[in-house]
Amino acid sequence: MSSTAPASANSLAATSASSAPGTRIDTDPDTDAIGGVDPSAAESPSHPQPNAPRTALPLGRARIPVAVALLAAGVVTFLVIDPLLAWDEQNPWLGRGRLFLYFTTQSNALAVAAYAAFGVALLRGRRPGRALELLRGLATVDMAITGIVHGLVLADPSAPWSFSEFVLHQAGPILIALWWIALPPSPRLSFAAVPLWLAHPLIWTAGALTYRAESSDGWAPYFFLDPTQVDGWGGVATFVAVILVAHAVLGAGAVLVSRAPWARRG
Repeated sequence: MSSTAPASANSLAATSASSAPGTRIDTDPDTDAIGGVDPSAAESPSHPQPNAPRTALPLGRARIPVAVALLAAGVVTFLVIDPLLAWDEQNPWLGRGRLFLYFTTQSNALAVAAYAAFGVALLRGRRPGRALELLRGLATVDMAITGIVHGLVLADPSAPWSFSEFVLHQAGPILIALWWIALPPSPRLSFAAVPLWLAHPLIWTAGALTYRAESSDGWAPYFFLDPTQVDGWGGVATFVAVILVAHAVLGAGAVLVSRAPWARRG
C-alpha cells in the first residue's frame, strides 16, 4: 500500500496481536488488510479491532432462517438422490454404482455438501473460508450445466411430472443460483477459479468414457457419450466441447457475480 497511515495501523495491529497468545492474523489479498478489514476502516471509532477475524457473518437476524433453509435443501436433495439405488442390482440404469456416474448425481451431491457446510457455519455464526466458497461456486456452475443440458437436450416433454426430476434438474439449479447471486462470496474470487472448476467435468467425462469402455454392455450415462448414437467419436467430442465451453462461460459469470457491488466485503 502507498499511504503510510494505514501501513502504520497494520504494523501496530500485527505487533500487538503477535504478542497475545493464540491470536491469528490473516491477510486478505483482496483488501490488503489484516482480517479482511479495510485499513481506512481500521482507524475509525466504529472499528476498534482492526485484526478481528473476517469469519463473522453479517446476516443479523436472518442467519438462523437462512441456515435452516440451506440445511433443509440439503436434506431434501440428498433424499431425492437416494444413494441406495446405486446398490440395486436389478436396476440397469442406476444399479452397480451407475447412479454416481451421472453428472446430475455428482452436481447435486456437490450442492448437498455446500448446503451442509454453509448451513452449519451459519448456525455457528461463522463464514466458511475461500475453499468452501470455491466448493459452492463449483456446485453452482455444475448445477447450472445440469439444468441447461437437461432442459435443452435430455428432457422428454411427454414424460409425466416427477418430483425427483423437478428437484434435481429444475428447482435445485435455480435455488443454488439464487443463493450465489443474493449472497455472493466474500472476499471476491479470481478468474483462476474457472479452470479449477473445469477440472470436475473433465474428470467426469474421462470416468464415464472409461466405464463405458470397460463395461460388458457398453453403457454410458448419457446418449451423447455413446459414439454409436451421435455419429461417432466426433459427435461425442462436439457435445463434450460445447458443455465445457458453457461451463467456462458460466464459471466466469459466477466470478463476476462475486465482484458485484452488493457482495459482502467484511
